Amino acid sequence: MSMKKSYLTAIISVALFCTLVISTKAAEIESQMVTFRGKPAPLTAFQKKRLPPGAKNPPGRELTAMLRIPKGNAPHPAVILIHTCHNVDYYLPWIKKFNSWGLATLSFSRCQPPDFKPMNANESLEWREGSATAYAALRFLAQNPAIDKKAIALIGWSRVGMVPLSVLNPEGEYQFSKIKFAAAVAINPFCGFAGGPHQAPILVLSAEKDDWVDPKLCEKMRALTAKDPFPVEVKILADAWHGFDIKAFGKPHFSEKEINLDGYPVGGGTLGYNQQAHEKAIKILKAFLTKTLKLKSVN
Repeated sequence: MSMKKSYLTAIISVALFCTLVISTKAAEIESQMVTFRGKPAPLTAFQKKRLPPGAKNPPGRELTAMLRIPKGNAPHPAVILIHTCHNVDYYLPWIKKFNSWGLATLSFSRCQPPDFKPMNANESLEWREGSATAYAALRFLAQNPAIDKKAIALIGWSRVGMVPLSVLNPEGEYQFSKIKFAAAVAINPFCGFAGGPHQAPILVLSAEKDDWVDPKLCEKMRALTAKDPFPVEVKILADAWHGFDIKAFGKPHFSEKEINLDGYPVGGGTLGYNQQAHEKAIKILKAFLTKTLKLKSVN
């Protein structure tokens, strides 16, 4: 099923006021498509230095996202997932895994209805616009009484992983939000915009053989933040390429388009799944979220 068809089917279901209840071994999940809109934040001190006089942050966008909440035992800890523009089905194994751990999930990409083309392809969802979008999602999720607003983490993949690396910097969007992320996770991110000190724990999962984003930048970030109150935790997965945790990518292969559906102005790289690295990443991430979100009973 194409990404466009998948999202349109879900949106039609909402229009018919149909709530999907999905049974799993771990719990029943209430799943629905929702929309939220961000608000433009004031310019940060960093932006004021770089932008011309009179510049403003872009207006908030309306985004469609998939919200999944386990039934019972509310309020639930939660994770907000900003994934790449690939079909949302690519990320369902991760989403269902988080749900099985008792986490609510709010997931979306920047390829939005009606045309599902990347928003602002040259800038992308990175430190400039992505943080504002992430905090809009946080405010939206935190107002739900079924969610524990003090236990919400942000997770991002690939170059969109720059967003989790920016939301906990006190000089960025962090300073304008009363509600804060409890933690952040970046999987195969570009670590060039990740200066600290950060205000909560951050986990980075990088692929040893990644030739599309440089894992050495993430190791450098780990060293630079080593003495910070919350040093960035970086785990390098051996013998793994970009996309090692997404089974739908198949065997490692060189790609120019598939690896870059988000439209970044860069060339191609190697993309491919690695089951051993994926399983190890699950264990690392499970331990991290159990600690930072204080999960009670994790399967």
